[in-house]
Amino acid sequence: MSKSTIVKYGSRSTVGRWFDEYWTEPDKAAGSWLIFLLIVFFMVAGTQLILWVVSFFPVDLLGNSGASIRAHQMLVAIAAGTAVVSAAAALKIACKPLSIEMTEDWLRLRWTLWIRGKKLNWRDVTEVSITTQPNRIGAGSYMLRFATANNPDVLKLPLHELESVEQRQSVIDAFSTRALNANIHPDVYESLVPPKALSFAEIWLDALAAAPGRERLVPLTQGTILETRYEICKQLGAGGQGTVYLAKDSQSGSNVVLKETILPVYADLITRRQALESFHKEAQALESVKSANIVKFLGSFVSDHRGYLVLEYIDGKPLSQVIKEAGPMAAADAARFGIRMCEMLAVLHDLKPPMVHRDFTPDNLMLKNDSTLMLIDFAVAVAAEGEAEDTAGKASYMAPEQFKGKPTHQSDIYSLGGTLYYILTGQQPGPLQESNPIFENDSIPLTLSNLVAKCTKPNPSDRPANVHALKSELSGVAKSCGDK
Repeated sequence: MSKSTIVKYGSRSTVGRWFDEYWTEPDKAAGSWLIFLLIVFFMVAGTQLILWVVSFFPVDLLGNSGASIRAHQMLVAIAAGTAVVSAAAALKIACKPLSIEMTEDWLRLRWTLWIRGKKLNWRDVTEVSITTQPNRIGAGSYMLRFATANNPDVLKLPLHELESVEQRQSVIDAFSTRALNANIHPDVYESLVPPKALSFAEIWLDALAAAPGRERLVPLTQGTILETRYEICKQLGAGGQGTVYLAKDSQSGSNVVLKETILPVYADLITRRQALESFHKEAQALESVKSANIVKFLGSFVSDHRGYLVLEYIDGKPLSQVIKEAGPMAAADAARFGIRMCEMLAVLHDLKPPMVHRDFTPDNLMLKNDSTLMLIDFAVAVAAEGEAEDTAGKASYMAPEQFKGKPTHQSDIYSLGGTLYYILTGQQPGPLQESNPIFENDSIPLTLSNLVAKCTKPNPSDRPANVHALKSELSGVAKSCGDK
């Protein structure tokens, strides 16, 4: 029998917060039963108890004035009203689930230890989406909807009842890894875990207030401990702005990647703040996307005038290294990889507001040992609306409009086309020009070569309209290549 996980359900009341803060678990269990028994007792005998107490009051204390009789009647009304209110409160509590129980195979709602809802098997879930409650507005109207083939509304969970980030993350982890047949709408991740505050104000105030000068002037060495939990294992790579390390997280016991950004020490305040904002922007970009094919963001911190992003460790190699070692890919494989790339970019482009990656290259795509393709770097990602402040990106994969500081979704399609050119030929595409891989390798099918050329057209309007359209075209090419 698979182990179950219990996730608390429902926003906490003031009394509930008091319970959580000051009561031990045994006290909570005993107290809950005592309150339950008192409510049941009052529902059954509360009115009779109050009337029994009232019966001792002298009803003729003021003679024939009738005042005491009216007071007696008022007490009776209060007793009846109290009993009705208590019964209504108990009924409301009884009708509201208190937790969600989940296993590897199913989930269900739980009211008490014995009263539980019907199990919903993960394999039966066909869709997970966000819907709204009719006749309600505001945050309380949104619901997480699970659908099956036979029932489009088999389970609805009001989002405001999943109060904490931990509760929502537990639910996300469950359906992301277990509802394998489900179509999970992009807005589900956005709604369940909105980009949370990364304490940026505190981070940059502390960093700006820190005295100039670094404790360490060389890269971190094996055994160095950061934030009392991350132990450096080895260096994975280095660049002009910092170094990437493999580290051991003592709290989770798992390996993580620390991506280091060197922050200026002796520059003026504006420059230092801009560097911190750039670091924070990458953290926000990583935090806002949720996909099995995009590296998972785990946290961030600043230490010794260096910013660190804590990322999921991916056991694999950059796609650029795979091509260098194994040579160009076959056409059918390249088309299938292109489909996966489209799915990655669709996650970014379908965000609200949408995002442009600006650095979609073979260096930033990691191929895991199980052949899963992962997108790992968001250092220069920007919102799709408005002009960019810089022309960041790699020249061979940068679209002409991106070079002018006006990136769009089509700019990422241009980069994807350049990436396909590289994995088909093993050669870097020419900067700011159309790339046609058939000129380097005449064995590449003409349909695939023409599609790569279409993606890298200098004019954005000549490229595929969006990654969804490109994915559809690549699917047709992959099928035709596979038939040969």
